Amino acid sequence: MDRLTIHQDTSGDACFLHLELTGELDTANISALCDIAVSALEQGRPHVRMDLSGVTQCDHATLYTLLGIRHALSNAGGSLALSDTSDSIREALACTRLDASFLPMN
Repeated sequence: MDRLTIHQDTSGDACFLHLELTGELDTANISALCDIAVSALEQGRPHVRMDLSGVTQCDHATLYTLLGIRHALSNAGGSLALSDTSDSIREALACTRLDASFLPMN
């Protein structure tokens, strides 16, 4: 069984990709999000919104990778927005002091 499930929704605006994450987000599975970000750019969807309400665990290294994804999307004229962050995500962001880097979150 996968520890992380990623549901992609491309039904909205052609420039946007909406992702819904469920489960544990950590260094063992963050590469899947990196691959999705690259694919989104290749498909002309530089704006990515991640619904993190279903994330039950997140390690600190993964947050720095999300920051890297955000910078890559931004450099390509896009953006990364975190929405509906779970308690685990909010706690990890506060602990690493990255919470301001991802505002607004909800």
